[in-house]
Amino acid sequence: MSYAGTLRWPYLELTAYGPQLLREDDRHHFFNFHPMSAGVSTHEAVKPNRLWRLVVLVGALALVGLLCLVSLVFTRDPVEPARNGNSESARQPLPTERSPAKVGLATNTLARAAAAREASSTPPTQSDRDQLLRILEDRSAKPEERAVAADKLGKDREAEAADALLHIVRDGSEADILRYKAARALGVLKDERAVPVLSALLRNQSADRHLRVISALALGNLGTEDSFQALRAVANDPESLIRYKALQALERAPNRSNRETVEKALSDPDPYVQARAIHTLGKLGDKATVGTLDQILRSTQSDFIKIACLTALGNIKEAESVALLRQYEGNTNQLLSLNARTALRRLNPTERNQP
Repeated sequence: MSYAGTLRWPYLELTAYGPQLLREDDRHHFFNFHPMSAGVSTHEAVKPNRLWRLVVLVGALALVGLLCLVSLVFTRDPVEPARNGNSESARQPLPTERSPAKVGLATNTLARAAAAREASSTPPTQSDRDQLLRILEDRSAKPEERAVAADKLGKDREAEAADALLHIVRDGSEADILRYKAARALGVLKDERAVPVLSALLRNQSADRHLRVISALALGNLGTEDSFQALRAVANDPESLIRYKALQALERAPNRSNRETVEKALSDPDPYVQARAIHTLGKLGDKATVGTLDQILRSTQSDFIKIACLTALGNIKEAESVALLRQYEGNTNQLLSLNARTALRRLNPTERNQP
């Protein structure tokens, strides 16, 4: 066997054709010649082999130690607990942690929100009211701050803020968020002077959509005949959302005029407006309403509308309503059956524990 052009290691032979595994009888060779042919004893030739094994063993141990050290560095707690009982030294912020100075904007926002929640849970003093009024009337203040003041004055039912709120709602140059809060506050204050202002906004189809929605709900809160008349006037508004919110506001007054408007909306082309009309009819309902809902249940093929009818029947405390719900309690349609049982539980609380 020729050893020319080769480099031998204990178990591997590197040749021009790539690494080759040594045969069992060649593993004791370390040099690229046969030891006996050069007059070298086998014992002397094996010495480099033993040295190589020792080098490999030491390298492996060093690698294991290095891996253990790296593991300790990356898994140890970066902050050791205090051993002397000092709680202040038990937790020191890391250099990479975000401090309040680095997140000033977020910290200030959270602080303001917390302060607002704390202020809303305590009754305001006269100085607080005066300060809120000054902020509301100050056109140089930020719109967001004035909006918060308007909302707070409305929730506290501060009647002296009505004039400033009315002026803001009328002024189209004010910020939208401020006008939203002012319109809502006027509905909470129940100041009848707001009816013509809110009615004009509700009828104005070019006005901001969200402002019209808030005006509709505020008119429902005012609860006067003029406010309900304004709501009935938009029953045919091109915007389906306005029709929907007008029906929602009309459920506060179960009078005949409102009932007629709601019954007309039962044929609205928008199914969501239909469902809202059915729900409002249930709020205004009596025995006659049960018959109307029964007709809808028999004529419609929409499960969405049927579920709205069953839910509305759950608001009518009449024997006819219970009898109609019993018919759908065992319906093969699981959605209808479930909603019928839910409505029956509202009418008869003793059935809450029944399956």
